[in-house]
Amino acid sequence: MAGPKTELVDEIRMVSLYGNKADGYLWSLLKLLRFVDSWFIGNAPMLKQYFGKMEYEIAKQRISELVAVKESNEKAEKDFDNLCDFEAVAV
Repeated sequence: MAGPKTELVDEIRMVSLYGNKADGYLWSLLKLLRFVDSWFIGNAPMLKQYFGKMEYEIAKQRISELVAVKESNEKAEKDFDNLCDFEAVAV
């Protein structure tokens, strides 16, 4: 019988190595873990402990691609302008 930690590690591995879909919770967790790993300066990043040496490089790349937030500049500028207009009216 697998415990919660084992199930979570299995889910992380399935998403990062085999392309399974991540739900919102797992996406958020992967985003945080990848961020921590990118800032970690020591010898034991958070994600690395769950993968073999070859697997880790693949998983790291796939997780980075998965959690990258991409938005067109035009849409972002329009949303920002709308927000500024809204705040000006609200004040």
